[in-house]
Amino acid sequence: MPEKKYKPEDWIMVRTRYIPALFPLSAYFSWPLGEYLKIKRGISLEIWENGHFTAVVEKEFSKDRNEGAFKILWENKDNLEKIRKEGIEAGQKAVDLCKEFADTCVNRDIESFPDFFDKFIITYQELMRKNMILWLFGGAEAERQLLNHLKEYGIDEAHKILPIMVSHQEKSYSQIEEEEFKNLLKIAKSNGLENINTKEAIKIFSDKYFWFPYEYVGPIVWTEETVSKRVEETLVSKEYNKTSQNIDIVLLQEEYQEKYKFSEETNYLFKIMRNLSLMQDDRKMLSAQICYYFNDIILKWAASKLNLTLDEARYLDPRLARLAISGKDISINIKNRMDIVIETNSDKGSTYHEGSNARKLLIKLNVPWKTDHKDIKEIHGQVANKGKVVGKVRVLKSSHVNNFDNGDIIVTGMTTPDFAPLIKRAGGIITDEGGITCHAAIISRELNIPCIIGTKIATKVLKDGDKVELDAEKGIIRII
Repeated sequence: MPEKKYKPEDWIMVRTRYIPALFPLSAYFSWPLGEYLKIKRGISLEIWENGHFTAVVEKEFSKDRNEGAFKILWENKDNLEKIRKEGIEAGQKAVDLCKEFADTCVNRDIESFPDFFDKFIITYQELMRKNMILWLFGGAEAERQLLNHLKEYGIDEAHKILPIMVSHQEKSYSQIEEEEFKNLLKIAKSNGLENINTKEAIKIFSDKYFWFPYEYVGPIVWTEETVSKRVEETLVSKEYNKTSQNIDIVLLQEEYQEKYKFSEETNYLFKIMRNLSLMQDDRKMLSAQICYYFNDIILKWAASKLNLTLDEARYLDPRLARLAISGKDISINIKNRMDIVIETNSDKGSTYHEGSNARKLLIKLNVPWKTDHKDIKEIHGQVANKGKVVGKVRVLKSSHVNNFDNGDIIVTGMTTPDFAPLIKRAGGIITDEGGITCHAAIISRELNIPCIIGTKIATKVLKDGDKVELDAEKGIIRII
């Protein structure tokens, strides 16, 4: 680590989620990102504390990262479909690699695991290069430029224009899944759950979308049993009838084009944002499958061979795996990592810091880790969809909850497609992360639910059961 003296304001948080597993997150930035974007990179920290993941980067270089990723997009603005296809192909290679090992690991020796692990990291990093950094960093710069282009219309008008013009016309995989689930509901409603045609339709659906709700660590997947239960619960749920607004996006975009006479450059920026929205969805689709095979099937097998629990195995890396296979005792490493572990990344390489060493590093680098939020009564964020609502918040680590009441306000790091059934019952959405093309922004507009994104601190400030006013006219959450 450099001897530079850091101040708390030198750092910026870019992601925060409850994800009690090192991979694939540990592969996110552990490659020469600066060399790829042709920038001075700085340092990034990937931090896991009791399973809660936070990515922190040097603020000084965040503008360069965004501009470097955006430059790739702008240079390929006439080939965005090709860019997207390359990302899908990179992700599919990682899916295929994990599936092949998962399908055959039961017949393998544990000695094959570290070599597979090394290959998995390299393959997953290609998905980062070809997909995630483009929408994560490049999307932020594209959105900044668009707001600058639209400022002549006034801030309120700009925020009215932007969601419409960046909405994609192509259906995402999550929208297709929802449509196919609705068709499944029709079959079940007409024939009954025990009917042979219903059972066959449920099997086809679960075989196709088994990975859909898994996210990073599951544990839920769509089996015939869980899909049957979902169908049964949905058929008696009036709230599920809440559907997307019947908006003709193509017609509305044509009307806006005629009204505002957008420049060629502005239209290219809209096109980039629409493509990035689809690329975000692509990554979620691919990553859910990768995580299922790796964090569930493969690590369960590795855990049984190494005398670890699955939760412990999820904190392995290739080096620790090799030590364990050679007979070394890694129990203290795993225990420390489950408490806290930090991966420092730069173009020079990556290093893990565990337990007390990790906490000392946070102090040394002046990372604002344990900020006191107890006196905060208002939280500010970006309006994704307008509206006002007062309600009880549910601070969610994942979408897998049983006691969610109609009208509750979802508070989470970021929603993913598996949140859809909850969102259809929610009074509003508040997230730590996100931009105008994130999942929460898109689905809140589709369902016309008040939504504030990018608060950075909502999951840290708010507690389950807090009563709040979500003012998505002004982008303010007030604790009542």
